[in-house]
Amino acid sequence: MNNWLRTAGPIFDQSAAYEMLTFMGPDVAEGTAALREKREPRFPSATGDS
Repeated sequence: MNNWLRTAGPIFDQSAAYEMLTFMGPDVAEGTAALREKREPRFPSATGDS
């Protein structure tokens, strides 16, 4: 088990970093705005807009 954790550690770190990068995109702002305004979200990544 310890050897597996030692091997998978860097993969987990990179995965967490990529996930955190997605929290900075326009989809997050749209999702938050939609929740506050109680409406369906229109995500820019789904429509191709940036």
